[in-house]
Amino acid sequence: MEVLEKLQAVHETMGLLQSHSLVSPHSSSNNNRFLADFVIFLEGVCKESEEMVTRCKILMDVIPKVCPYLPPSSVLD
Repeated sequence: MEVLEKLQAVHETMGLLQSHSLVSPHSSSNNNRFLADFVIFLEGVCKESEEMVTRCKILMDVIPKVCPYLPPSSVLD
């Protein structure tokens, strides 16, 4: 039953990410699944939405250093 609930949460999160154009239906399913799992993880560890935004901003600062080939994004600005 837990697996079904997790799958449903991933599916709902994917729909949310696609509706905000944060993932493309044409991009790799592995990448999209990673993003969905990551968002679900953030929901579990962040008690408030403000805390989630703070952590995402930190990630947006770190990702270009780790993956310099990715274009800069202003999603959270």
